[in-house]
Amino acid sequence: MAKVNYSEVQNRVLHLSDLMDDFVDAVEQDMREKNMTNTQCILSIYMLGNYLNNIDSESSSPLVIDIAKDLKGLQIYYHIELLRSFISRYYGTRFDTTETAPISAASLGFKDLLMRESQNFLNITKLVPSPLEIIYLCVGSILSQLQHGASELTQAEVENGRQVISSAREQKRALLDYLEAFEKAYGDQLKTDGSVQ
Repeated sequence: MAKVNYSEVQNRVLHLSDLMDDFVDAVEQDMREKNMTNTQCILSIYMLGNYLNNIDSESSSPLVIDIAKDLKGLQIYYHIELLRSFISRYYGTRFDTTETAPISAASLGFKDLLMRESQNFLNITKLVPSPLEIIYLCVGSILSQLQHGASELTQAEVENGRQVISSAREQKRALLDYLEAFEKAYGDQLKTDGSVQ
């Protein structure tokens, strides 16, 4: 494995976090112009994942293209740091708080769902997934079930997801707990194998 320049990685993570903040600002501005309510942190991650999975250099915004480029070469281990930074900044600027809600059945259930899907992804692909991708996939399944009744999730998982999606404080708890569990489960492996997105 090549030697990692930690200063360069840290700068890249901070730059990506800034780009993600800009993305959320653009989404919220677009929603305000359409008289829609502001998005939540977890839905912002989902929307970003949706844009990244459907990227087209002709029609995608330069901001999404920049995020995709910066994410592409970033080791998955640093996606954990990126998400933590983004979540902290999101709640610090939008809610002016660093507090995290106490653990609830919904936040714990959602964290467990994210961890199970991370393990399923690893079992199928033999690759440790990006936590960004797992959040995107799980939120997509929950939204699909809520909108169309089409999902492989249990009713309890969908209900936990619905509660987390509708509560900014529970989102923060669930996401931070997931990142902690994800790092515990896969951090050492990701540090040594240098997996990239």
